[in-house]
Amino acid sequence: MRVDNEGVTDYATGERNQMILPQDVHYMEEIGSGNGGVVKKAIHKSTGMPLAIKIINVYDKGKRHQLYNELKTIKLLESPYLLKCYGAFFEEGSVRLVLEYMDCGSMETMI
Repeated sequence: MRVDNEGVTDYATGERNQMILPQDVHYMEEIGSGNGGVVKKAIHKSTGMPLAIKIINVYDKGKRHQLYNELKTIKLLESPYLLKCYGAFFEEGSVRLVLEYMDCGSMETMI
């Protein structure tokens, strides 16, 4: 799997998955942080849809491995009961996961 500034490419299938590109996003405030990185609220410029952007530093090997597992899992599992992922892209030394925005607080408090 490869993530660049134009999205995610699956090496096994050659499939490119990118629904939202970096230039489509307007960043707002930070809404969370943790071991995996920082999460910022954002708005999709053309639709006004709120998003959560998880920003993960790719220079940390442990975080790269965690990111790979997260992307692989998100790709395999799609359900109306799970957080929706709109894609990922590389920008400014980090991979940014574009996720459905939940206004109920942290997922940790929901579990």
